[in-house]
Amino acid sequence: MPTSNNPTPASSQDQLGAIEVPNRGLVANLYFPSNLEKHYILFKVKKRQRTSKLTAPNTNVKTVIALPIPAALSTGYNAKYANMPIGPAGREAQNIAAQAEGGGLQSVADLLTSESGKESLRGAVKNVGAALAQEQLSTVIGAALGGVGGAVAGEAAGQALTGTLQSAGVARNPHLAVLFEGVDMRTHQFNYKLIPRSSVESLFLKDIIKEFKLAMAPEFIESGHFFNYPDEFDIEFPNGDFLFKIGTSVLVDFQVNYTAQDGSLFHQNGAPVAVSISMTFQELDIITKKQIEDGR
Repeated sequence: MPTSNNPTPASSQDQLGAIEVPNRGLVANLYFPSNLEKHYILFKVKKRQRTSKLTAPNTNVKTVIALPIPAALSTGYNAKYANMPIGPAGREAQNIAAQAEGGGLQSVADLLTSESGKESLRGAVKNVGAALAQEQLSTVIGAALGGVGGAVAGEAAGQALTGTLQSAGVARNPHLAVLFEGVDMRTHQFNYKLIPRSSVESLFLKDIIKEFKLAMAPEFIESGHFFNYPDEFDIEFPNGDFLFKIGTSVLVDFQVNYTAQDGSLFHQNGAPVAVSISMTFQELDIITKKQIEDGR
């Protein structure tokens, strides 16, 4: 690494100014490498200031960090569904609600009292009865007779009913339904291997790592009995119309490897030859159609 006759500055920002882009003005006050090109990511650090759920998030940015777009850049979308037995009553309610004109309670009541509604309900009652018999008969008989003999008799009764259904070629329909359960918060991971080419870039990298660590850490308040929330991030891709937007996020995992260049290699001033960092961010809101329309 090049050496200098001048003493090493305390901060990288004493050496290089902020990145500036024509017609955009100030972009970042911490960046790597020093010749960062136009395709980069901005990590805007801001203090969390939400006094209530109705309060808009804080937009006052404390620090802006610019890094290159990593080799692997991806996002994901998910929707959670579950296959759940809703039972005969749930199925009938589902069918009746689907048939009812307008879905109103009066329409449902009319269908229940119709001949087709009564027939459906009779089948549902039989299903419920079979379920109760299979699941509870052994318990009821065992409790009535008591002791080991009652338990054996109850188990035998339950098995007998199962055998009866099998012999008749009949099996209970659990009435499975695919139920939508919600959407998970998206996460985004950024992995870098950063190799400083000068003492100035080493200082920049040192400050960038410190800033990420500070942003994800809480601080004590009220004599240590409470935490202040860590900072939040707005993550942006300048000129990223063909990419995707990321919602306001928090840094949930930050890993640093200071010996990323095939061993423990350091310069004379103690700076590592290469550093790898891995960051995982989690968005603070779920993805709906509106967010996708907005570019998420």
